[in-house]
Amino acid sequence: MNRRDVMQQMGVIMGGAIVSPSLLRFLEGKKPLIRAGEARLFFAADKEKLAAEIADTIIPPTGTPGAKEAGVGPLIILLLNDCYSAKDQKIMNDGFDMVETMSNDMYKKSFVDLSLADRTEVLKKVEANAIADKKAGVKGPNFWPMIKELSMMGYFTSEAGATKALEYVPVPGAYHGCIDLKPGQKAWAT
Repeated sequence: MNRRDVMQQMGVIMGGAIVSPSLLRFLEGKKPLIRAGEARLFFAADKEKLAAEIADTIIPPTGTPGAKEAGVGPLIILLLNDCYSAKDQKIMNDGFDMVETMSNDMYKKSFVDLSLADRTEVLKKVEANAIADKKAGVKGPNFWPMIKELSMMGYFTSEAGATKALEYVPVPGAYHGCIDLKPGQKAWAT
């Protein structure tokens, strides 16, 4: 056997080793993210609008685009529908309902119809309730940290958040482990 034949056979073996798992996964079909018998919530358009307004209240437009302009609302709903367990979906759905109830109790309006200042007051009350629950020893996930995390993750991974709110270099050069930030400089996105 000559060297060329050995290299060709090695290439076929390596290619097969790389492609086989992907091909097998494709042939198996997409596996569901939930267990049998577990119900899934699918969030409607009104929840997407509410999620966008909550995110935009957490990260409002200032000198940079806000969360709503960055498209965080649809991303939150996409992640909730596709990536979260039914238990976490229920927590988020109940949380959205709680925000609407508080808004109606405090201002007799839907959250999406409130001014930024009024929306901020509603979310301050939601946050205060989450802190009180934690101090009272309530275990498990809570709506407020989850929506805040989704809003921030969605914003800072969006194009607007990464390029306008953070310092961004599309093709970074050499790795520098420790760079001093200049006064007023934004945090790095890359």
